[in-house]
Amino acid sequence: MRKLLLALLALPILAFGQEFTPVQGHYYDPDQPGTGYLITVQNQAMVVAVYSYTVDGDPIWYLVECFLNSKALSCSGNLQKYANGQSIGGSYVAPEHDGNDGKAKFTWLSEAKLEVLLPQGRVATIVPLEYKRYNGAAAMLGKWVFVAFNAAGVTKSTPVLNFIQINKDNDEVYAPDQRATCKLLPLGVFGCKILDVSGLPTAVWIVRIFFNDARGFSGNVLDGDVVVQGYRLDPQSNAAP
Repeated sequence: MRKLLLALLALPILAFGQEFTPVQGHYYDPDQPGTGYLITVQNQAMVVAVYSYTVDGDPIWYLVECFLNSKALSCSGNLQKYANGQSIGGSYVAPEHDGNDGKAKFTWLSEAKLEVLLPQGRVATIVPLEYKRYNGAAAMLGKWVFVAFNAAGVTKSTPVLNFIQINKDNDEVYAPDQRATCKLLPLGVFGCKILDVSGLPTAVWIVRIFFNDARGFSGNVLDGDVVVQGYRLDPQSNAAP
């Protein structure tokens, strides 16, 4: 699997794969659900609202403001606390700053995946919260480009893959020549591959789709030092029924 995934790096480069555009929105750690991160990035300013719980189990919100280092793709800031603000339905009361609970560091592993280092050494790997479920393999219909990133910062991409055919079981889509396919697997991920003229796979990867109105950004998978990301080129397609 790893060798086949690495084969994706042998494919031609597309220019837009060189740029890094963080996906904003609501993030969480699938392995540690219950804590949420609302992430906004403007220029190099990054603001994160964190909802979590105190050691006594009471809900608590934090605000982190930090400068995003464009080279390291990371930023650090204090978990600022506020208290005694406006209640739902009540008259306006300005919140009071109530100190902080230590520093949090956010490091972007890809455009839609971050590592979060929290106080006391807690580490979370967060991805966008998937708000909408998809209707079988029809979610993959349309034009896509998949880009592979390695630890050295090298990016290689597939050609444009236009998935226009779907099988009768609605669990696999095909490009017109059927040499590129994506099949729906358990846990809602897609196994994709490109075949050569003899029918042997030249690249194999796994991707999860996340709903994003603006860009049609798909998911990503980390396999050793290789990350694969998918970009939908026609976000107005029927990918989100």
